Amino acid sequence: VAFRFVSVNEVIARLNDVLGVENWTFEVISCERSLEGGDNIIAHVRLSAYINDKPLQRDAYGGSEVKTKRDGGLLDLGNDHKIAVS
Repeated sequence: VAFRFVSVNEVIARLNDVLGVENWTFEVISCERSLEGGDNIIAHVRLSAYINDKPLQRDAYGGSEVKTKRDGGLLDLGNDHKIAVS
């Protein structure tokens, strides 16, 4: 089975449909710029949910390379952060 890209909006809509808006949360634990091995944004995120009245938490990590303009200036650091946490 081939994996296809699923947008953040689709994931949120599915969580709302299946669990209900009040039964899940998404939290950014940390989101930092790292210069080790390149210029990157590294994020630690947590999904918390109630399934059958039982709490469940799952942590994950994501990242994004910091994009730069041709002159070396930052392109959109905010967007790089958004990509890392999603």
